[in-house]
Amino acid sequence: MKDKIAKFYKFKLWTRDMVEIAVEKNVITREEANEILGIE
Repeated sequence: MKDKIAKFYKFKLWTRDMVEIAVEKNVITREEANEILGIE
């Protein structure tokens, strides 16, 4: 799922908020979200 969300975010199909919601719903972990969003 992480790879799919990363592609959506890269191509601007998902916003930062949508990625954060995925974390809240336990779809991806915080670490995966930080990786997708480019946060160290």
